[in-house]
Amino acid sequence: AGATALLVWGQARTLAAAITASRSRGWQVPVYAPPSAEDPLLRQQLADHPEWVDGLTFASGRMTAERGPEDWMRFQTAFENAFGADLVGVRTSSGAPVAQPPDYAMYAYDFVRVLAAAIDRADGVDDRDAVLRALDEVTVRGANGDERGFNVHNHEGVVDDDVYFARFEDMTFRPVADDALSSTLPVI
Repeated sequence: AGATALLVWGQARTLAAAITASRSRGWQVPVYAPPSAEDPLLRQQLADHPEWVDGLTFASGRMTAERGPEDWMRFQTAFENAFGADLVGVRTSSGAPVAQPPDYAMYAYDFVRVLAAAIDRADGVDDRDAVLRALDEVTVRGANGDERGFNVHNHEGVVDDDVYFARFEDMTFRPVADDALSSTLPVI
């Protein structure tokens, strides 16, 4: 009783169910979620009530780097030229189709490049221990211009100072304006 917000930590299907349960009962508190909130499945499951998605705020790894958006835009363009835009299956209120940015693909792309650099440093894949040690030593320039790599202390895919917050409006999301990092990021 008296809760002023709802924090749901789960995958898209769980988020959609929690939002449906709260909104269908008239509970209009802000909803906060993990990176899985940007999964197109959430918007697909709530397509009959797009207003329920409005205001949903989530944390994720930022798409652009301190260097600016140019590297990211090159990656996004190359990705979409090769594989097509990832259409979510919903439309904005004006009828425009919604596309998901390939931010998760960026991390997979970057990891393959880090792994290739580690294999190169280890002179091949024959010595698995050498490849694992090399993973802690190599760094590559990622798709968004940031340096990517691991070290003996951090094996996370996104460093904590690259986490930003985004909020949905009209089935699309954009960085929030009331967070120091998020407010500096471009809308993708």
